[in-house]
Formats: sequence, structure tokens, C-alpha cells
Amino acid sequence: MKIAKPPFDFDRFRLIVAAALPCRHLKAAIRRKIDARGRTRLRKQCRECGSPLPGEVKHREAGQPLTRFRFWDAAAQTRFWRIYYPVAEAARCSINFERSDEWWRQYVQYLHSPEWAVRSRACIEAAHGVCVKCRRRTAIQAHHASYDRVGKENPDDLEAVCLECHKSFHGGSFR
Repeated sequence: MKIAKPPFDFDRFRLIVAAALPCRHLKAAIRRKIDARGRTRLRKQCRECGSPLPGEVKHREAGQPLTRFRFWDAAAQTRFWRIYYPVAEAARCSINFERSDEWWRQYVQYLHSPEWAVRSRACIEAAHGVCVKCRRRTAIQAHHASYDRVGKENPDDLEAVCLECHKSFHGGSFR
């Protein structure tokens, strides 16, 4: 049983952010912007919220001299980012929390499986029933030294530990 965190759902992220932001960027304007090398670039910017829109406009496609386009509205773009970043961060955190919850659900299910019981028992037997951390108490659990291969662990991924030492690995508590 291989346990993996579900992939990040970018489509859902975009939907959450779009629903939270009032502007739909229907009023795009071509603006001129000076890049880091000092060259004039043409980009689209929403006239309502200041959002930079994807893609560069080629000079020849613009059909007008560069001087006919207004300069980039940096203040409007800053106002847009001040709204966008907190919304995007909240959406990202929400999606990642759900992904983490799903991973933990699968992990707990795995820890109750016969497959884990065999691996855990083999780990404890390989340590001769002694905790590998304190070397004093009886090992009663297998601790994941690495969570990279949960469900398909290598023997080196597990350590036989007593309950007290296992708690110390996890900051005094288990999830």
C-alpha cells in the first residue's frame, strides 16, 4: 500500500481565487512597460483592478507607435497584489490542509493494516526488542525515520522504539 499526498488542485485554486476577487478583467488595456534591460514592452493590464494579464503584445501586432500607449499603472498593480496575495494564500492553505488530511487518513488506515503489523514486527525483531534510541527500554513500536516511502518502506526507514522515545521524536505527541 503506497501512501501519497494528493496533487495540488490548481483548477480548484483558480476557482476559489476567482470567486473571491471581484474583477473579471474584462477591460484590458495595452500598456507600455520598461523591462529590467531598459527595453519597452507591451503588456495587457486590467483597467479596473490593475492586474497584469498574461502574455506580451508584439509591437507590430499593436499597430500603433509605442508612444501612443499609456505607461504601466504600477500603483494599480500594487493595489491588486495587496488583495490577491492574501486570498491566494488562504486558498493555498485550505487546499493543502485537505491534502494533508487525506494523507493522514491513508496513513492511519495503513497503520491498522496487516501489512504494517508484519513490517513493524520485523523491525522490532531486527532490533532484538530493544529501543534503538535509549537502548534501555523495550521497543514496542516502529517509528518512521523517513516518510518518503510509507507503505513501501525499506528496512532502514523504520526504527524500533519504546513509547517514551517515540513521543520524543514527535515532540511529545502523536497526531
